[in-house]
Amino acid sequence: MEKELLKKLIEIPSYLDKKRGSSERRYCDFIQKFFRKNFKKYKIKKIQIERGRENLLIIPKKPKIIFCCHLDTVLPSKKNHTKIITKENKLYGLGTKDMKGGTVSAIFAALELPKRLQDKVGFLFYCDEEHGQKGMEVMVKNSSRIPKSVRYFVSPESSFKLGYGCRGCAKVKVIIYGKRAHASRSQQGINAGEVLFDVYKKLKDNLQSIETRLGKTSATLVSMNLGVLVNGKIQTQNNSVPDYTEAIFSVRLSKNISRQKLKTLFENEIKKTHKLSFSVNVQQLRSPSVMTGEKDLKLFLESAKQVGFEIELSDPGLSGYNDVAMISAKTGIPFFNFGPYGEGNHGADEWVSLQSIKDTKQVFKKFIGNI
Repeated sequence: MEKELLKKLIEIPSYLDKKRGSSERRYCDFIQKFFRKNFKKYKIKKIQIERGRENLLIIPKKPKIIFCCHLDTVLPSKKNHTKIITKENKLYGLGTKDMKGGTVSAIFAALELPKRLQDKVGFLFYCDEEHGQKGMEVMVKNSSRIPKSVRYFVSPESSFKLGYGCRGCAKVKVIIYGKRAHASRSQQGINAGEVLFDVYKKLKDNLQSIETRLGKTSATLVSMNLGVLVNGKIQTQNNSVPDYTEAIFSVRLSKNISRQKLKTLFENEIKKTHKLSFSVNVQQLRSPSVMTGEKDLKLFLESAKQVGFEIELSDPGLSGYNDVAMISAKTGIPFFNFGPYGEGNHGADEWVSLQSIKDTKQVFKKFIGNI
């Protein structure tokens, strides 16, 4: 039965194509029909994202847990990528691992529970996780629609390891102006690129001193444009010391920080090594998730043990950003990452284990019963 539902979900494309626009609509319609048929007491609340796109908050009166399942996948990377291919226990297809396999685990866990336990379970199906995270941004603005009874969010995607939070992330643009000089007399100029690298080294060291249970704060230089600025355009001149550089930094945040404080942190580091003009712009800021407490972790791990599984904890300092952290930070509700084993996220050979989908379902059922 799990395989049949996964097959249906995979065969409904739900990726964002620049030419065709969003194809989440059909998937969204299927989910609504499925829940109206199988969870008749649940209310389906639609939250508009933009034209043709919406989140679905599907809940009983007082849920204690909400499974947060994103609707979209990345673009297909081969023909027939939305067709399930079975090889022994592995199910191949676009979105099998990320995250339609885990969605199936969560749905069947709720389906197989007695009615009194079903009343503990809600679902959030949301748009745009793989792109601009518009779905979760809108959900944060509508966080008052999350019932006060909710104790946990669960993102049902991992590799059968338990994630219990993630660092926040920020995108910071830095522009540094140097001083042009002839390359044969470079000491007469100020190389904007060299200044940037000096700042980067010091910034990395200083940020790593900010550490919590989620890991260390870190900065990575992800892009850089260097050259001579002529009439507002960057040019490469072989005989000139570059007087302009612009760069993008990705910052992973282990604790909350305001835009202004992060901006000031960058500015102060630049001022220590550079006397000419510069600018810093925090273009995006996502807060880290709420810390999941030791008691909550123990409850999940004990639940898994009761159905025969020793679950390993994943290191939040090594994981990517999970946008469920946005609603977690806004509401103060902790979240878990847990889903079936598989490999190849976003790739042509993405797969999920059918047995692990069923095992994940059993863990969810026990955890829900123990809440």
